[in-house]
Amino acid sequence: MYKSTTTHSKDPFDGTAAQAVASFINGAAPDENGRCMAAALFTLSMWQIAPQPFTATVPSVLLVNAGDAQCDPLDVFAEEFVFNLGWLEQSLRDGSNVTNPHIPGDAHKAMRAAVWGAGQITPDHVYTEICRNQFHNYRARDYGDGPGYRYTRAWTEQYGWLSNDDRLILRLDQDDDRKALRHDLLTGSKKLHDAKGIGWELKQVSKELALSGSLHSGEWDEAIVTKMITGGWPVLFIPHSVTVPLRTEHKTNLHLARMKVAGSAWWKPVTAPDALPDDPWLQHHFHHLRMRLAHMPANYGFAIQRIIRELGVVCMRLAHVICSDTNDGQVTTIIGQDLYRMTLRAIVIGVAALAYQGWGFTTNCGRAEVVALLHHLRTHGPSSRRDLQRKFPAMDSQHRDELLDRLEDERLVECNGRHVSAVPLSNFIESLQGRTEFPQTGALSNLLLGHKASMAGPLPGVEVQ
Repeated sequence: MYKSTTTHSKDPFDGTAAQAVASFINGAAPDENGRCMAAALFTLSMWQIAPQPFTATVPSVLLVNAGDAQCDPLDVFAEEFVFNLGWLEQSLRDGSNVTNPHIPGDAHKAMRAAVWGAGQITPDHVYTEICRNQFHNYRARDYGDGPGYRYTRAWTEQYGWLSNDDRLILRLDQDDDRKALRHDLLTGSKKLHDAKGIGWELKQVSKELALSGSLHSGEWDEAIVTKMITGGWPVLFIPHSVTVPLRTEHKTNLHLARMKVAGSAWWKPVTAPDALPDDPWLQHHFHHLRMRLAHMPANYGFAIQRIIRELGVVCMRLAHVICSDTNDGQVTTIIGQDLYRMTLRAIVIGVAALAYQGWGFTTNCGRAEVVALLHHLRTHGPSSRRDLQRKFPAMDSQHRDELLDRLEDERLVECNGRHVSAVPLSNFIESLQGRTEFPQTGALSNLLLGHKASMAGPLPGVEVQ
């Protein structure tokens, strides 16, 4: 496979958001797989924070961290460069939000008064506007000014979900956020399935929820995955093995890229040339994705296909905004195409990773048997084939061996003669990213850094010329 020749001792470009993004795409992580997942996270996170959602549904993005690091390096990047809720947490710790002289008093008491005052039978128009501004000032001060909120702080029993519009990007920033999400998913909480909250006009409205965060290996289990994909959530899982902080040499200009997206008018037409040629590399990944989704719940398959259909336009809009100060359509095309191909590959790998939880492939038995056998091996350690047949007496030896062969093809188990062992998640994800089914994207944006474009990896069965 072709190795990128990019070096990072000196970036010849140091003045625009486009150049900073090109540098990030080609140097965020030490290996191609890490850079692909980092670029995908950048793309999808920017999609989430766009001021006026360009698409009807904003996808959820959950990183699946194959390592045991306490802080996911990719999620640290998302927090620092995209959502940046740390200031609010600090203000809560040091009490500065309580002593703000411009918004004195108890927030909940004032918010209740504002809702009550604006809901009078014959409210005065000016008074209603004052109440609304008061409520949203308190909400922003003590909970954050969306669309990104910490999961546990975005919900209040009295007001439902709080946000500055009718959508929320719920950040799984800390352990209690992940625990709360797990509880709500497994108990079928109404606050997820019938999301309501106070809207801009201080009336109860429906809220559109999306997730952003990272799940460690022990948190990404079959119960959570099944609840999400059978519920039709448009959730993308991004598995990765990045263990070191991402490289962000030009932080100022990366922040500039974020600010341009957050303040952009997404409805403006894109004038750059078509950045999405219908080439064999794309068709290969589309085909692989369709094969996996055919064995998943139909509503989840529809959600992922819709995201893929919208992804190309979103990437071009992102590139158009990020590259607006270059006035160069070719630069826009290059950035847009790299973001698209890397994000597409990450999504395809993420869907394939659901095989670890028994989704996306067929066997000679029902999915429940597959999940039960994998759970047994993962919790009790290696077993002999005979022990497995005793544990699952409904299987005869032929049935058992056919199933084990199929699971070995998916690289979920390793069979060594009579003994069978489960493949750990970290090994599974590392092998997944290196499979020939998922050739690397290459990167045209290397050209913007004064280097040769790195080439895409070869397609399976296609001889490299």
